[in-house]
Amino acid sequence: MIAEYALDVSDRKRAEQAVRENEQRFRAFVMASADIVYRMNADWSEMWQLRGAGVIPDLPEPTANWLDVYIHPEDRTQVVEAARAAVEARAVFDAEYRVRRTDGSFGRTHSRAVPILNERGEIIEWLGTVSDVATCAMSDGP
Repeated sequence: MIAEYALDVSDRKRAEQAVRENEQRFRAFVMASADIVYRMNADWSEMWQLRGAGVIPDLPEPTANWLDVYIHPEDRTQVVEAARAAVEARAVFDAEYRVRRTDGSFGRTHSRAVPILNERGEIIEWLGTVSDVATCAMSDGP
């Protein structure tokens, strides 16, 4: 006796297609944005990814020395404290500070990052954006 099984995979195929389409939309949104997009590990000890949007250097690989590379020396303590508070509260990271630009100068930026949680409510990473404050101020009107 031969048993035949028919497995309906149409729901799974639709779900996979929806995931692909959402990923395409997200990538397009990131590329269209003038903002800098970054990813941090759960405790902010390592920057995993950075797309500098031509404003600050892109991050080619994860790094633990992101503070030294990107953040103005006088603002590092403030950034570390804001990150620590956000991690402890599992809340949005929101800070204004100076970053090193591609030309080596420093510019004022505003950064927001949200924690990405697993099913147990633990932070697994952070996804954030950085906006150039001068550009934002200029675009707000006269």
